[in-house]
Amino acid sequence: MKAGYDVAAAMDSACASLEEDIAAGFSIIHIDPSVGPDGRSPPLEAVLERLFTLYEFCWKTARRLGRDIAFELARKNKTPCQWLWKIYRRCSCE
Repeated sequence: MKAGYDVAAAMDSACASLEEDIAAGFSIIHIDPSVGPDGRSPPLEAVLERLFTLYEFCWKTARRLGRDIAFELARKNKTPCQWLWKIYRRCSCE
């Protein structure tokens, strides 16, 4: 990430990078928005908002390009179970 990015510029940069990965044929997309452009960990609500935005962007991009992808979701300093449990508790996945 380039120094001096604000959140919007960082998200635009992330989307451009992820789109290139999907177009290049990457089949597993790793999303970890747990560190902000300032190098600090944002509040969980901000992390989740960014995660869902990036996930949706990747999913729509993959569909548009006719690619099949899987996701690896992570959060710095958290075990996968802790991270996924927090996401699960905040989602309505029906």
